Amino acid sequence: MRLLPIFLLGFAIIVAGCATIIQGTSQSISVNSNPSGAKIIVMGMERGTTPAVIKVDRSDSNIIVRIVKDGYEPVEVMLTRSVSGWIFGNIVFGGLLGLVVDFATGGAYNVSPEFIQANLQSIHTMNLEKDYPKGFLVIELVDIN
Repeated sequence: MRLLPIFLLGFAIIVAGCATIIQGTSQSISVNSNPSGAKIIVMGMERGTTPAVIKVDRSDSNIIVRIVKDGYEPVEVMLTRSVSGWIFGNIVFGGLLGLVVDFATGGAYNVSPEFIQANLQSIHTMNLEKDYPKGFLVIELVDIN
């Protein structure tokens, strides 16, 4: 009877995969922008406004985080995946089945960067030398409200 808890723990590790148990199948990414209040769009779905912490699935590849705000150029950041060091726990505990589970659920990966700082550029900022030839007087009216 004393061996039952040990057997159940060992079975859970084999079934779930070491990296999946330790770090889970999703990861938190901090997103900030200057100015704040920009929409955060991940894979076509709005996930909130900056500053925010969003969760992404570790199993997704080619994750693009798009930060948009009216009057500013959008910023896109591509998240990259790398194999987590926790995957090597399967050599000791999970074996081949643990590896399969970790890669299938995304637990085998880390996503980076974990912090996104988007410095948004106003679409009203223009390069006067490029946009207007010499000899033109340019007056820009700016609403400061």
